[in-house]
Amino acid sequence: MPELFRKPYCPIGSGAERVVYNHPEDERKVIGIFHDYASETPEQVKARFYFTKILHIIYPHNIPDIHHAGTDPHVIISDKLDLDEDYVRYFEDLSDFRYVHGFVAPPEELKERAERIKEENELNVEIQKLKTALGLIVKDFDDDPINFSIGSDGKSKYVDTFPVLLDTTDGVVENINFDELELSINKVSLSEQDRKKIDSLLERLKRIIEVAKDKRTRRA
Repeated sequence: MPELFRKPYCPIGSGAERVVYNHPEDERKVIGIFHDYASETPEQVKARFYFTKILHIIYPHNIPDIHHAGTDPHVIISDKLDLDEDYVRYFEDLSDFRYVHGFVAPPEELKERAERIKEENELNVEIQKLKTALGLIVKDFDDDPINFSIGSDGKSKYVDTFPVLLDTTDGVVENINFDELELSINKVSLSEQDRKKIDSLLERLKRIIEVAKDKRTRRA
C-alpha cells in the first residue's frame, strides 16, 4: 500500500489540511494525503475513521464511506463522489494552481468562482438541511459552503472530514454530541446488520476516546 502514496499524479482537490488524488488502482475511490504539519495521533485517526463509518451508515447518500485511515503515511482513502461539474472543475483548477504556485492567494477568477459556488450552496435547501443535521452531531466542523455540493443523484454531499478528538490546553475533548448522534441513528430505518455495525463502531469509538484521554492525562 505505501507505493500508492508517492503522489506521481496531479491532485484533484487541495485544502489546508490535505491534498486529494484519484486512487491509481480504483476509480471509485480517492486518496487524501495530509500535509506534514497536519499531524494526528493514532487515536485521532482511528476516531475519525470510526465516526465517518457511522455517519455514512446514517447518511449513505450524503457522507462518503471511508476505507482506510493511517498515520504512517498519514492518509485516508474514501469513496469518490460524483459531484456537480462546475464544482469539480473549480477544485481541479485550484489544485493545478496550488500545484505550481503553492498555498498563495489564488487569482481573482478562481476567487469569483468560489464565491458563486458558496452563494449557490447557501441557497440550496438540501445542503442547508444536511448542514443543520451535521451541526447537531458535530460540535465544531468546517461548515464553509465550499465544503458542500450536490451529486449527480441530486443529493447533498459533504466533501470534508470530521475532527473527532481535539487536543486542547485542557486535555483531549471529543467533538461529538453523542446524545444527538443517538437521536439521528434512531430516526433512520436501519437493517439489523447496519444497527449491529453502528453499535460495534460506537463501542470502538468510545473506547479510543478514553484511550486518548488517558494517554493525555499520563503525559500531563
